[in-house]
Amino acid sequence: GNFTYGTRAGQGKRKGLGGPTWGHVYETPGTYTATQYVFDGVGYSRRTQTIVVQDPDVVFSGTNTICCSLTGDFTGAKAGADLQTVASLAAAFGFLASGKRVLLNGSDAWTTSASYYLTGTKDNMVFGSFNGTATITMTNVNIVCVLNSAGISRIKFQDLNFNGSSVAGIFAMGSTGLDITGVDFHNVHAYDCGGLWVNSGSNLIRNWSMSKCLIERVKGGGGYCGIFCSATNVVMVDSAVLDATAAEHNIRFQYIGKGYIGGVTATDCAANKHVLTVRNPAWAGGSNVNVPAGTYTEYVTISDCYFASNTSYITSIQSASASLDA
Repeated sequence: GNFTYGTRAGQGKRKGLGGPTWGHVYETPGTYTATQYVFDGVGYSRRTQTIVVQDPDVVFSGTNTICCSLTGDFTGAKAGADLQTVASLAAAFGFLASGKRVLLNGSDAWTTSASYYLTGTKDNMVFGSFNGTATITMTNVNIVCVLNSAGISRIKFQDLNFNGSSVAGIFAMGSTGLDITGVDFHNVHAYDCGGLWVNSGSNLIRNWSMSKCLIERVKGGGGYCGIFCSATNVVMVDSAVLDATAAEHNIRFQYIGKGYIGGVTATDCAANKHVLTVRNPAWAGGSNVNVPAGTYTEYVTISDCYFASNTSYITSIQSASASLDA
């Protein structure tokens, strides 16, 4: 496929060899061999890694997939899936459990007016759509789904549209000090809301990724960003965060412990803010309890992105105050 965003929009994702773009998302099941060459001006070094991409229809076969409909229409549902007629989005969230894939009927009119708190011990989950991409309209809600337990791991949100119609946010981590492994976003569109993802410096994600996502018209004023994230092993590719003039930063990483940001477009931040800011895990008045002292944001590559703004600030790679190391 081709990149949608960044400076390589319309160009093939495999054309990075010999150039700065080395991020890639395998979107088709199979076994792949990824080879990276590094040249120091004198000689080459090569490393090869085998990557196995599983087929979700196999991993979540039969009743491990739950197709949810508000109307009882299951056109396009996965063969053998557990078919559930539900009264609300919260009821659909309630089916998330270890090894389960929950899919919303894309032809239904989904709405939500309250936050759903995902708790307990749950691993390897998908929340997405069937029969087209589901659109969820939010009213009078703070966060649509809050990950509120350290027992949650490997959860993926994909093929979803969110219409804020307010300053609501979409996904967030809950209690201070949470440490969760594995949160992925793929083909998620959020507009007119207070951002797609929030976990600030008070909690940590280990392994956070985003691909083919679009966030437009971030709202909420002070304290709201399109992405606000503190994480290790970060991958953000082929995505865009557009127009945060009614909020703060388009993308704010409070901490990155190894990461790649490539093929990303971010435009029009709020006054005196940034389309992209990358900071460190400590800040004036506190620090991330999950990051050991003396740990810094490092090993981060940012390439082939497009950043633009009418303000005097565009990007920032900095510590949070003059007394802290960058």
